[in-house]
Amino acid sequence: MQPFQEAIDFAFAHETSWSRENLDNFGIHKADPAPFNQLLGPVHPRGGVSGVIHVAGEKVCEWGEPHRADLTFSIAKTYLAMLAGVAHDTGLLPDVHEPVHRRVAGIGFEDAHNAQVTWMHLLQQTSEWEG
Repeated sequence: MQPFQEAIDFAFAHETSWSRENLDNFGIHKADPAPFNQLLGPVHPRGGVSGVIHVAGEKVCEWGEPHRADLTFSIAKTYLAMLAGVAHDTGLLPDVHEPVHRRVAGIGFEDAHNAQVTWMHLLQQTSEWEG
């Protein structure tokens, strides 16, 4: 763990200040229409900082409770960013400033408004895509 101690210390130092206990209406937007205003559970108290580091497919260290099922928020954004990085590194997405319609045709980016949308717009959620 020693080579990664700085990263581990950083993770612990930046744990969210949110309570580990769930509130009665945790994750629910009461003003939303039914059935979208109901919590689908179970929901447990949040765990502490956990992590795993893999290098070249090998687990080199872990800390906390990485096998614990825990709450996540907006995790899709993180996965999308990682996949975009892999796509860029492998040449599938060489230019994030390229308009989407040039690389992927027939999915709604051809009209005058949407033709201006770039991969960067999508990644930053600033595309103003219409459709």
